[in-house]
Amino acid sequence: MLMVSCSAKNPRIEITPDEWHLGNIIAGSKTDHTFWIKNFGEGPLKAKFRSNCDCIEIISHPDSIIQPGDSSQLIAQYIAGTEEKLDTKSIFYSSNEKDHEVGKIPVTANIIPFKIDSETKNITMIPFTINIPDHKDANTVIYRSFAMNTKRQLELDFVPSNELAKLVSQDPDYKTKSLPDVVRKWAGSLGIRYTVLGEITKQQGKDVLIIILIDSIFEFPITKLIPEPNFDMIAGVVNSAVSDLFKNIAAERKNATIQNLQSKWMKARQEMINKPAPMLKLKEVRSDKVHNISDYKGEVLFIHFFSIDCEHCEEEIEWVSKIKNQFPDVKPFGIAVDIGEKDSVLAYVEDKKLPYPILLPEKNESFQIEQYYGGATPQSVIIDKNGIVREVMVGFNKSIINNFDKLIKNIVEEDKE
Repeated sequence: MLMVSCSAKNPRIEITPDEWHLGNIIAGSKTDHTFWIKNFGEGPLKAKFRSNCDCIEIISHPDSIIQPGDSSQLIAQYIAGTEEKLDTKSIFYSSNEKDHEVGKIPVTANIIPFKIDSETKNITMIPFTINIPDHKDANTVIYRSFAMNTKRQLELDFVPSNELAKLVSQDPDYKTKSLPDVVRKWAGSLGIRYTVLGEITKQQGKDVLIIILIDSIFEFPITKLIPEPNFDMIAGVVNSAVSDLFKNIAAERKNATIQNLQSKWMKARQEMINKPAPMLKLKEVRSDKVHNISDYKGEVLFIHFFSIDCEHCEEEIEWVSKIKNQFPDVKPFGIAVDIGEKDSVLAYVEDKKLPYPILLPEKNESFQIEQYYGGATPQSVIIDKNGIVREVMVGFNKSIINNFDKLIKNIVEEDKE
């Protein structure tokens, strides 16, 4: 925490945290971080921030004026380069605090290389977590059998997991972040394409075998649950289960994507409902006019996220195009998630003759929609006249339409009371 004393009526800036240590990160990856800028002084605080390189982008600046006792967010993004190195950079700032007009936030990152691609054909297994004392010896049998049979059953080279397991267990994120994410990072740095994890435990009083397949170039882990496995043939059970995953890998990836996007959406929904809408300031694709949703307080907003190749999105777009007829007090916005495809989005919008603003984020603005968008389209957000998020929904069908209708009517009636 960085704090500096000052004279009366002078603002006093505090930045939390006052350093940003990213630790080990994969080359080419992006990491966001939020800093809080607080004014502990007695006068209004003005502060400006900038980075000293292209690798750090200030994606959300704090308020232009921070009153005494108030705080404001600074969101920065670090973009790791392709070179393996310890990178040391800074975020510089200037303020109107007389005794502390300039300063910096140190930024460090240890960039590690990503050594695999789609042609990498190898696999490893990290010893399973075994929570049933009677089966503690199962790991030795499982590991040896898997190592011996991967070439024949999967046509993949087996890589010993000693170094990977050591790096994962020593990683500071090991106990605070998703284990598959930590494994994927280090497996990629070691040139390992696939990693198998597992757990033998009890659920509802019954023995359960859980197998997790991690692909270093696929975002989501693939999980298979086997109730009451035959422990007399546990090695064969594991080998067979992993083989089945690879035989149906396309379907398994699709299911994993759906499950993880649903989980991501549910988490985002819980974080947003009944809270102020996050910042959203984007250009309209046809006119380049900038729309800032904070400028529309006093109006009910219906914001839907769509993709130009999403079939269900077309059904919702048709409904949204007529929303003003049913709800004159509602202002609709569409946000295309096809970032970097302005020409295609523009052609789509003009072909559909959409009668409401369609916003398209630039590549450096993707962080804005990430606060709303869970990864699946169509997705819709309803914001009331006070700028509070009242609902977030994914999909489009009659049931969802009925929910939209009821909620919008309730919001409109609330404002009339």
